[in-house]
Amino acid sequence: MHIPAYAHDAIRAAALPSMPTSRQVGGLDCCLCDKPFGKDLAAIPLGPTPTSGLFGCRPCLTRSVTRARRARDAARTHDAERARAESAAWMPVRERHLARLDSLRQAAEAVAGLARGTEVEALRIAWLLVSLESAYTWVPDAPEPPASVDRTDSEMKDEAFRLDLAMIAAREVVAERLAYHLLNEAQPEESEMCEEFECPEECSGRHDSTHIDCGPDAVFEDLADHDITVEQPEPEPLAPRLAALLGRTEAEERHSPLPDLEEQAPLVLAHFGMPGWPGAVASAMERLALLDRSGAPGVLADLAAVEASLLDAPDRLGADALDWISHQALLGWRAS
Repeated sequence: MHIPAYAHDAIRAAALPSMPTSRQVGGLDCCLCDKPFGKDLAAIPLGPTPTSGLFGCRPCLTRSVTRARRARDAARTHDAERARAESAAWMPVRERHLARLDSLRQAAEAVAGLARGTEVEALRIAWLLVSLESAYTWVPDAPEPPASVDRTDSEMKDEAFRLDLAMIAAREVVAERLAYHLLNEAQPEESEMCEEFECPEECSGRHDSTHIDCGPDAVFEDLADHDITVEQPEPEPLAPRLAALLGRTEAEERHSPLPDLEEQAPLVLAHFGMPGWPGAVASAMERLALLDRSGAPGVLADLAAVEASLLDAPDRLGADALDWISHQALLGWRAS
């Protein structure tokens, strides 16, 4: 007789006697009904081995297996109903938390958008960030799902991550907006520059900045003013083409399209990171925009790309373009 595992465990746990008789231990009597085994009542082993332990008769074991099956099915039904009830209670909790995260993410993106613009005054932007941070602080921890619910659901973690990214972006944009607001507020009026900047008649004379490039070293020098010393990183090596242009051999100087570049490099190229270089590029771009570039290399047609290359990697412009720029003295020197 086959006894399923669930029934076998149930029989051994609930139906077997705690103090079996010697006849039951000897396999002479059924351990369930205590009837003697014989020709019409076979002994069925219950373990621990087929020849030792306790034995039961077929009628008793049949009834016990039926009861165990019914108990198992009832437990399954109960567990399924409990799982459905827990899931029904969990889903609204989950959806409310996801909606809260999504709403706050949208608020963070809206604050960042307003901070990038100029229509909302800086003080109002500051208050928006404060209220956004307050709302972020009030976000509760993610609720824990019940044990019967699948825990591989990653949507809450993903939504929380997207919110964190939106908060970081909003803080960055607001910080930049407020920093430039303070700097611009501290700048004196320069009415004499209005004509050069072609300002409208109602200009107050104060010309705000939206981007200031201090180069890679200024922050370390500024911190040193506050007695804070941070070791500066090693400068990046020159690109191979510029390294060749800056070589000292006579042959390279004779064939270089920029023969005076070696002497002018500290002033002109300034190894692409010195504080004076962005200003030199900005001045050069103003003059370049006014020149007739019909005979210039094609790479100089896109002024935005030219400016980006001069700031980041001038060698990307190529020798012909650098030679043309040098002959126009756009960077304060002229190639011979």
